[in-house]
Amino acid sequence: SIQVSIDGTVHFAEVQYFTQVAIAVENISEWHDANIAVISVFSAPDADLVQLSNQTVLSCKYLGNEGLCVVDVTSIKSVVAMIPHCPTLPSGVIEDCFFVLEHPGLNISQFGVEQDQEDEVDQ
Repeated sequence: SIQVSIDGTVHFAEVQYFTQVAIAVENISEWHDANIAVISVFSAPDADLVQLSNQTVLSCKYLGNEGLCVVDVTSIKSVVAMIPHCPTLPSGVIEDCFFVLEHPGLNISQFGVEQDQEDEVDQ
């Protein structure tokens, strides 16, 4: 599962698949390739549970096909685990949900090899 930014709002989602599509550039007859992901977004975390847990438990419902959307892969912010659980919500309802487990240090935007400035001088 992933943490993704959609229209400036952070969501949790399950990636269905990645692909590349050709998109026409407006006003000129050229095409460029776009790397996209088809994802299924989870619901927003249960607000009461977030408040009662001091913002430590983010419990979401899986929306399946209702939550399908397409995003540019650059909008993916990190990899998270969505752990199944069946909490009794503050409303008294027992539901099948997933809680978010973020992996500190696994932010995918930070992956890559940085070149030292000394190496740049030697070249």
